[in-house]
Amino acid sequence: MTMRKNNLLRVASAVFKICNFVLLFAAVALTIIFIHLQIDREFYADWYINKPVANETITLKKAYGEVEDDPAKLYVKNWNKASLYFTYFKFMGVIGITFFAVSEFLKVIHSVRVRKTFGRQNVVSFRRIGIYSIVLSFLSGVSDWDFGNHHVSSVHLDFTYLIIALLAFIFAEIFKEGNQLMEENKLTV
Repeated sequence: MTMRKNNLLRVASAVFKICNFVLLFAAVALTIIFIHLQIDREFYADWYINKPVANETITLKKAYGEVEDDPAKLYVKNWNKASLYFTYFKFMGVIGITFFAVSEFLKVIHSVRVRKTFGRQNVVSFRRIGIYSIVLSFLSGVSDWDFGNHHVSSVHLDFTYLIIALLAFIFAEIFKEGNQLMEENKLTV
């Protein structure tokens, strides 16, 4: 059975292509909402998030019925402009860097499928994935939520991305050694 017919690689490739499509869709949707929020803040008068604490995940919710000033809710229309811009560019950065990392991994999968497993491009791709992961660790660890009466800023390192970066750099070295052995083998034959 050749590598081209490997179902696992084909499924992985399809899943990562879908991930990249979802990332592109998310970037477009986020940009549309961001622009619309600049044009018509009152449209979002009944949209809110619960008070975020440091780097916890936030969920945008819509209040139905009569909207009261609940101190536990932070209304989107009150979002400080600088904080809004910071959050938008942070999320766009995370989406963009994740897109590039997934694209590099797709290159690795493709090279394995066409039997160029230890090609020089895989070494470069794994190094790029490592660099992207380090940037994601720093970028995802910074937050700034400012809604006038509530402000939370935090900085931390996301060790998950650092571990992925370490693994990517290790794979880059393994593939570099494999590439050198393959080149030496070509010369001896």
